[in-house]
Amino acid sequence: MPVINNALFRTVQKGGVVINNTFYPEGTDLGSSIFEINRNEKYFEDPHEFKPERYLGGSEEERKEAKKYWVPFGKGNRTCVGQTLAYVITVQAVAKVIWEYDVRLAPEACCGSVPEEKLASHHNFDSFIGIRTSGPLIQVRKR
Repeated sequence: MPVINNALFRTVQKGGVVINNTFYPEGTDLGSSIFEINRNEKYFEDPHEFKPERYLGGSEEERKEAKKYWVPFGKGNRTCVGQTLAYVITVQAVAKVIWEYDVRLAPEACCGSVPEEKLASHHNFDSFIGIRTSGPLIQVRKR
């Protein structure tokens, strides 16, 4: 799915604000790109790597910190209205695949990364998705 690069805008309140030694007067709209937040090494170690364990493993504090900055649907009163629907559809799609197919890791899959020469044959979506990822390769067979 292509990424929608949107910012979480907020208006600077009375008195202004200083961010990184730059003053922004009241009424200025400032925003952070969700795309950039989710790929910032300050918040996520190896942000371009497929690492679901960043939300599952580690200490409670590390999991809490990772979840705090994971904002694919926005945050607060500007959260995407389709978020719940997207989660329901995703769960249904995964359940249907598991129900109808035998799924296993491909023999060349190793620890969540794929050799560069294998990407072209297994991931034909690079231009559609926008960024190349290295996640687990799977093989599926209709039951």
